[in-house]
Amino acid sequence: MRRALIAGACRAGRAGVSRSSGCIAGFAFALLLAGVTEPARAQATPKDTGAAMTGAGGPRRQMLEQRVRERFEQIVRQRLQLTDDQMQRLRQTNQRFAARRRELTEQERGLRSEIRRELQPGVAANQTHVAALADSLFAIQHQRLDMAEAEQKELATYLSPVQRVRFYGLQEQLRRRLEMIRQRRQGAAAAASRAP
Repeated sequence: MRRALIAGACRAGRAGVSRSSGCIAGFAFALLLAGVTEPARAQATPKDTGAAMTGAGGPRRQMLEQRVRERFEQIVRQRLQLTDDQMQRLRQTNQRFAARRRELTEQERGLRSEIRRELQPGVAANQTHVAALADSLFAIQHQRLDMAEAEQKELATYLSPVQRVRFYGLQEQLRRRLEMIRQRRQGAAAAASRAP
């Protein structure tokens, strides 16, 4: 099962910076996915598994995310050929921007959920509320762009342009794959909650 997951993740990663970097990054994504699916099926019922995987502070989720972060650091160091000093500074930059990025993502997710509720078929939408939600979404996009610009300026102080472009590509691959995994996890949890 794990080999199939790794192979699939490698194929998905080849659309990124390069075939080799996509496959290496794919291994990290498969690591998380394999950790979520296989042990959970063996040790818990569907409802228990859903609760454990989706809990914001669940120890299993934290452990898996930590494993992915560590593997991703190894990938970045290898692909960008970073010195110890560059790796340390990159780690500090990531820590500074990661919390704000997560906050914006959660805010956006909440806004989109509210918009979906307002636009349900057969329900009259509150035009004023929808307009406010749309404005908030656009504001988040502006904040995300401002943050990305600030992050790139900081990275430019210790990474070369080629290193920055490669890092950005690996970063985007990781975000896309983790978001896909999150959505699958939520879908599985929702299906389990509906089961008799």
